Amino acid sequence: MGLWRGRRWGYRLAVGVLSVNLIGDVTNALVRGDRRTLIGLPIGGAMLAYLLTRRTRRHFASAG
Repeated sequence: MGLWRGRRWGYRLAVGVLSVNLIGDVTNALVRGDRRTLIGLPIGGAMLAYLLTRRTRRHFASAG
């Protein structure tokens, strides 16, 4: 809800959750050898890259 409403806490939570998810996917692929988890890397990476763009950060910085 926070991300949808443009709240700063929602932005921070989304970046944190996506980061942990990417770390988990890489760890599962390396440690367990489960290559199926690698499908999440480009998806999560693209969402994280979008959230970290200057325009998106500015939007959430100005939103109370």
